[in-house]
Amino acid sequence: MTIGRALRLGVRTAVLVGVLALVYLAVTFVQVWQATSGESHDPAEAIIVLGAAQYDGRPSPVL
Repeated sequence: MTIGRALRLGVRTAVLVGVLALVYLAVTFVQVWQATSGESHDPAEAIIVLGAAQYDGRPSPVL
């Protein structure tokens, strides 16, 4: 394999990897966009509190 041929193969590989990365990012963007559009806010009988401690089944005084 000559140096020129190896260089062309490397450039083609780099371009292919770049195109695949862009396609992956585009698909991810579309999936996130679809998941967030049309989101309904239905009432719920529960809440989630992140970062709060609980002691023996009771919430900490911070709440």
